[in-house]
Amino acid sequence: MMIGVAVLAATNVNAQKGTSYVYGGVQTTSVKVGKADPSVNSNLMLGAARNITNNWSVGAEVNTVSSKTDRQKISEFQVGPFVRYTVPFNDTFGFWGQLNTHYVSGKAEAGATSVTSNGFNGTITPAFYANMGRNWGLNLIWGSLGYKTVKFEGSDNATNTVTAGFGPTNWGIVLSKGF
Repeated sequence: MMIGVAVLAATNVNAQKGTSYVYGGVQTTSVKVGKADPSVNSNLMLGAARNITNNWSVGAEVNTVSSKTDRQKISEFQVGPFVRYTVPFNDTFGFWGQLNTHYVSGKAEAGATSVTSNGFNGTITPAFYANMGRNWGLNLIWGSLGYKTVKFEGSDNATNTVTAGFGPTNWGIVLSKGF
């Protein structure tokens, strides 16, 4: 679920038509339940966009996602466009909502067995932002709503997943730099 949140972007706080911004984020989590193998999950997200009006931006995003236990390893590559609508409250703070769409390509390995997958996902993400000065932005993401469909190699059926998370357990921080 946090992958959808991690798949988020940041904004140039004083968005002006014709300006651009880049953003990035890193997420790592480690989970251990009882005596089960610990799971280590990581996500690296990079993106760039152009402000086409004072409120609308369009851009592209690239994500790498991985999950590993002692018994299996799952890796995924995601790439695709996004659109964002920004609502400034004042010169320092504001809100944005973003729609991401990605092509998804993945691989799961367990011992000597390996299977690949391909599909698509879409995520809607809200965030608050703060202008940190000199076109640097600090963005607080507080949830997401997503859909993912993936078909695994050798399978006739796709796996469809709906994710929804809002609140203190589904948050992230992303940095941005405007140009």
